[in-house]
Amino acid sequence: MKYVRNKTGVYEQYKCILNGWNFVFETKVKEADTIEELCDEFVVVYDKSEQCDNEVFNATNYTPIEACNFYNNIKIESLYGAIWTSKGLIYVAKMNDKGELELI
Repeated sequence: MKYVRNKTGVYEQYKCILNGWNFVFETKVKEADTIEELCDEFVVVYDKSEQCDNEVFNATNYTPIEACNFYNNIKIESLYGAIWTSKGLIYVAKMNDKGELELI
């Protein structure tokens, strides 16, 4: 499956075509086969019982699995894929139970 990223978010390419969202293609920044390739950061949200802050990992240095396993003994609640926009860091994907990123 192909994904498209522009200045406002990440989109599935076929949904853009079906819905006639030409603005995504006119202003596209990147195109990739996976969501991971389009993310700038991975944000790991730790379980509330762990008493620690969320951690941000640069997507060029870490894969989502590496980010999840960075601290072996800390329980993770969820992982998000995020991109930098003019409004700041926004979440565009969330890891499912299978360990795959899905658009949100």
